[in-house]
Amino acid sequence: MPKITIDLVERGTNANVSLWRISESEEELLSQKPFLQQYVVEMENMKSSARRLEYLVTRALLYDAVGEAGRIFHYPTGKPYLQDGRNISISHTKGYVAIAVSKEYNVALDMEYVSDRVCRVADKFLRSDENAETTLQKLLVWCAKETLYKLHSEDNLTFHEMRVEDVPEVKEHDFGELYIENIRRNKQVKVAFIVTEGFILAFAKEKHAEMN
Repeated sequence: MPKITIDLVERGTNANVSLWRISESEEELLSQKPFLQQYVVEMENMKSSARRLEYLVTRALLYDAVGEAGRIFHYPTGKPYLQDGRNISISHTKGYVAIAVSKEYNVALDMEYVSDRVCRVADKFLRSDENAETTLQKLLVWCAKETLYKLHSEDNLTFHEMRVEDVPEVKEHDFGELYIENIRRNKQVKVAFIVTEGFILAFAKEKHAEMN
């Protein structure tokens, strides 16, 4: 299906967040977007059909966002970027791919499908001073921490070095903002989020000057 642009950022901030729900086969994608043929050789060692589709859809979203699919490079911290200096962040979960792209901002996002599996590992990522009672609240905290981890990838933060100040009560079709603290830096970061019946997506950005 065509990309969906998600309104998670303020107008005029030069940051774009897009989502693709995968309903096509690999053959359909290659037929609909011929420029993706250039990546077929790169996918030869990918045995998983789901992984191959995610790979292609990521490049299709990049093409829509910047006018070319290009190459994805990685800093030593693992953070991805494009050759022209644009910052990107990529996340995928159960049939969805999301990307954030910006030349002006450092960006990060995370997306997770809704499942009670997060409850089984809650003690691994929740702090004792974080009040997350429901499955959606726990998943929101997980997404927020994954987002901050990517945003401040050079810090290589542990889950307990990040703290969500007030975990909001959320339900399906909610959207909003929360603040999460990088305890090592003593710095608060705003995270925007949306909740659907299928997934939660979280997004954060900051000016390059704020990264240090």
